[in-house]
Amino acid sequence: MSPPKNRFRPKSVTLSSIDEIEPVDENETPPPCVIRGTKPRSPVQKEEISRIFADFLTFNVPKLTAIIYAEFDKTYGPIVRYQVPEDRQAISKETFNSFSALILPKEDLLNKMIKVIFKECKIIGHPIGLDCPIYTRGRHIFNMCFIVPKDSSADCMYEPLVQKLNEYLVDVEQECFYLTKRPEAVKDLMNQIFEEVNQKGECVIKVTELTTMHLRLCPAYRGVEPPMVSPYMVPMLIRSIRRDEWDRTIEKMDVLSQKIIPEIDGVRCVREIAIRVAIDGDLVMRCIRNLIFYECVQLVPLLLYANTYVATEKLHPFYHDQKLIQECLEFVGLEESGERFVPKYSDVFRLYLSLRCGMTLRKWVEAYAPRSYGVDERRFIQFGMFHRFLRKLSVYPIAKDRANCRGKLSRECDGTQSIEDLAVSHGIQPEILLELLTESNRFEFICK
Repeated sequence: MSPPKNRFRPKSVTLSSIDEIEPVDENETPPPCVIRGTKPRSPVQKEEISRIFADFLTFNVPKLTAIIYAEFDKTYGPIVRYQVPEDRQAISKETFNSFSALILPKEDLLNKMIKVIFKECKIIGHPIGLDCPIYTRGRHIFNMCFIVPKDSSADCMYEPLVQKLNEYLVDVEQECFYLTKRPEAVKDLMNQIFEEVNQKGECVIKVTELTTMHLRLCPAYRGVEPPMVSPYMVPMLIRSIRRDEWDRTIEKMDVLSQKIIPEIDGVRCVREIAIRVAIDGDLVMRCIRNLIFYECVQLVPLLLYANTYVATEKLHPFYHDQKLIQECLEFVGLEESGERFVPKYSDVFRLYLSLRCGMTLRKWVEAYAPRSYGVDERRFIQFGMFHRFLRKLSVYPIAKDRANCRGKLSRECDGTQSIEDLAVSHGIQPEILLELLTESNRFEFICK
């Protein structure tokens, strides 16, 4: 019942020729950077976030009507062993018998989300079958279900809670036979979940010495999903975490997030983070997408020195926002001996104004030497992209002789796909792909 412990180190691929791709091992280690969160959002940012996440609503959440714990009894078959609140009967014995085969199903429906709509209520469950010789039939089948009103359309918010709750119960049953040998503790647990979830929408309960249960209602989607995450997008933290609270905050997260969040510095892309934590890239992308859902992380494009970055009209409000200015100065400064240099605001603002069309980032760095002012150009650009007072003009390759193109990559270079898009589809780093295309002298490049 426990998840697999094996993890696979992600591999990158490199281009051996323009039209051939072969996998190779990845051993490089990116340079370390200081971990920093961001300060509270300005009113302009909050308005923008509200617009983007308008469908991530948490109101109109139905209150729990009851919680029931059903199991397969060796003598009586399927029964409701406990239900809360105890002062009123949510499901009678006769009613339960009419659909017990759905609450405690056969093998095919075990470990799957079950929802039963009956009269005036909805019953949400996630049946579990535990195999062990100590049980009379060699298997213990149980299901702790949430019951909500029938007329609500937001009951889907309880589905991940029900699944997570039953998975917690697997852990405590395997640890100390909590369900089968501690009936009073199970009833107390159900009462505590019922009260706290209805009052606060979340609960943290220490069930045993080894298991603490964390349950929290998820926002409802209303048909909108977080954006898909690619290996070459860069996550940046939205929420600010004070240094003295960092360890306590990280401890409350799941194991995957605990490993990933400290590596988010606004410069490393998803692929680099996966390499540093030695976790499969698909798992890291799923975790980042989950953090986007909870408004902990925002994605920005990967910084390429071949791209062109220009200022937008949002640079003007930045000039008057003192909190954002201070945040910018703390973020974009060069790091020396573990400490970050704080540059002058006049230098930073002048550098933002100097970005213009027709000048790639590489040429801009050579012309303006931002590091001589104590500014890290990578963090400087990513901060502007994050707050949207910079926009990126990407590089789009076009094959010179498309009529005679033989390779798939050459045929795709028609001016409609950027270097980043091609890099994702072919599994190669954008910098390497651009270098190879340039050296081949078979492509022209436009910036838009």
